[in-house]
Amino acid sequence: MPNYQGVWSLSEQYQNAGGWPSNSNRALFGGGWPGGSNSNVIDFIKISSGGTAKDFGDLTTGRRTVGAASNSVRGVFVGGNSSNVIDYVTIAAKGNAVDFGDALSTRSDFAASSNNTRCVFSGGTGDVIEYFTIATTGNSLDFGDLTVSNRQQMASCASDTRGLFAGGEYAGSYRNVIDRVTIATTGNAADHGDLSVARNALAACSNLTRAVFAGGQDGSGDLNVIDFRSISSGGTASDFGDLTTAARTYGTGTAGATKGLFAMASTGNIESITISTAGNSVDFADQTVGRYGAGALSDTNSSSQP
Repeated sequence: MPNYQGVWSLSEQYQNAGGWPSNSNRALFGGGWPGGSNSNVIDFIKISSGGTAKDFGDLTTGRRTVGAASNSVRGVFVGGNSSNVIDYVTIAAKGNAVDFGDALSTRSDFAASSNNTRCVFSGGTGDVIEYFTIATTGNSLDFGDLTVSNRQQMASCASDTRGLFAGGEYAGSYRNVIDRVTIATTGNAADHGDLSVARNALAACSNLTRAVFAGGQDGSGDLNVIDFRSISSGGTASDFGDLTTAARTYGTGTAGATKGLFAMASTGNIESITISTAGNSVDFADQTVGRYGAGALSDTNSSSQP
């Protein structure tokens, strides 16, 4: 072993000091609308075991249609309910969220994703994509523009290099477009292909290679469709399987290293898939309360590993 002295680099720490620090294997679900008023509740489950979620803490303000993203340490909740608030939590330590900064714009229906460094988010009215560095508190900055503007209730997920924005709706026009951005560099989004069904109010999750999109609505009713797309190559999304029922709008998604989770709106249940293997979802866990438009994140997502 080389005789390292002083402060080790990250690669030296990985190679010579026993690997990366372990994470908490947690998925967090924050905000939403359980009916009557906006929720500030954050709850969590262990991705390895499921079960009934436990209380984590509270957002700084109650709100719905929240964007959420993370690195291996910190989770962030972005906007929602015509807000520009950005909150953050330390995923391994329970407690209330703390103010992170502000988004450039005040709008609902944010869709957010991240690698281990940056969060990128967009949605609602307009076409602006914003970003910030997760490890450093502060306001968001302009990243670029979506290919199609005015996309409410999109879904977003990411690999360690690319972020995807899928679907959305405005004034009764449902979108099937999937956009991509390179997270490390600013610039306008490029077309990455299409969903198998144009829809909004869908959920998304991913590993390093595959993006999976679930549920939503297409104007004629709620959908139980799950489709998937390679993050490295464009094209039309392919059938993955089905959710357990069709009443699956305004859900949210996140993932562990291999397992994808979809927290499904008013029912409160959390369904799981194996991202690398197509098939129907199965019941996995339950939120503390069913709610529309929550945000979900984890510290064990492949795209959030250092």
